[in-house]
Amino acid sequence: MLGRLVNMSLRGATLSSRFVLLFFLARFMKPEDVGEYGLVCATIGYAMFVLGLDFYTYSTRELIASERGRWPRLLKDQAAFLLVCYAMTLPAILLVIELTGAIPWSAVGWFLVLLILEHLSQEFNRLLIAMSRPLLASVVLFVRSGAWCIVFLIAMIAVPEVRTLGWLFASWTCGTAVAVGIALFTLARLDWPSVGKGVDWPWIRRGLKVALPLLVATLALRVLFTADRYLERFVAGDELLGVYTFYVGVAGALMGFLDAAVFSFLSPRLIAVVRRGDIEDTARAFNQFRDATVRWLVGLATLCAIAIEPVLALIGKPIYMAHLQMFYLTLAGSCLFCLSMVPHYGLYAHREDAAIIAVNFLGGATFLAAFFVFASVLHELAVPVALICAFAFVCVGKFVMYRRLCAVRLAEA
Repeated sequence: MLGRLVNMSLRGATLSSRFVLLFFLARFMKPEDVGEYGLVCATIGYAMFVLGLDFYTYSTRELIASERGRWPRLLKDQAAFLLVCYAMTLPAILLVIELTGAIPWSAVGWFLVLLILEHLSQEFNRLLIAMSRPLLASVVLFVRSGAWCIVFLIAMIAVPEVRTLGWLFASWTCGTAVAVGIALFTLARLDWPSVGKGVDWPWIRRGLKVALPLLVATLALRVLFTADRYLERFVAGDELLGVYTFYVGVAGALMGFLDAAVFSFLSPRLIAVVRRGDIEDTARAFNQFRDATVRWLVGLATLCAIAIEPVLALIGKPIYMAHLQMFYLTLAGSCLFCLSMVPHYGLYAHREDAAIIAVNFLGGATFLAAFFVFASVLHELAVPVALICAFAFVCVGKFVMYRRLCAVRLAEA
């Protein structure tokens, strides 16, 4: 219980730091700069999936199901795979950025360094959670996403010259590099001498057969969290992109808090119960997962809705208050996405990857279709409305798929 409380406190401090950072960026920087920061964040978030080919979707389940003595071997094989991935995908990502102008060329250097560090730190976080070390994972996450924000905030308040994107990206880079170092130091304590020299390429090939289809589904769904910024800039311009970036950051904090309070604790337990094959235990674990998610989601969403106007009053820029309806639409979409993670984890635990792929792909298509339908009518609100349509589809679709799966398993028993 104490460990869970400390873990939630660290996650809460991390998310609070990111929120306060976003608040001061909105207060001290032009909306256009906030928008550029949002574009870089979104592009890094999407490129990370391509960089690692979503191999963790396979390796995490393997790690959870394996004895501790086999962990170093699995981690070594995954590291070898990631080196090959980096060599293949990084040049392709940079080429796409150069051809499309997705982010300003002046930020490409920071983008490349941050992409690699963010991907490594995220992989380490997933590994630590799979190894039942959620508290340590939260420490790494806090250093990666919270501690540097606090340092930069103090500097930004004290020294006006620091209020630039260059200093922001430099602080971000330092924080993520330290987080990677902490995780490496921890993993170094495993029994590495027993690993041997060879790489289990057949295991990697088996993993790719699982991961690549899931990658397609993930990219189809996650494109919503990247394309939304670009489409918002297209229909509304750089200034409103900054407003949208701020609101997405506030509403998106729901997922971070739920990950800390529910997902990081209950998802490994759900996967383990499903592996044992007991239908009644699986149903209890899933219901516990669902109920905890709903309780936290209702409380957090209510808090966001109450706090937003006082926060905007403190920022003191009329453009944010003038587009407050954008926030409420974004909050609704974020709630639907968080709720969809309940059946998502249920399907993932049962290895129903085909169902996840199908729903995610159709969810991405729903977003694009809804955007083009509403763009000429709703303008800057077309993107958040399209997200609501997409996440509603994904949420309902995954719940339907999971209920069908449960009915089939029960009939087979």
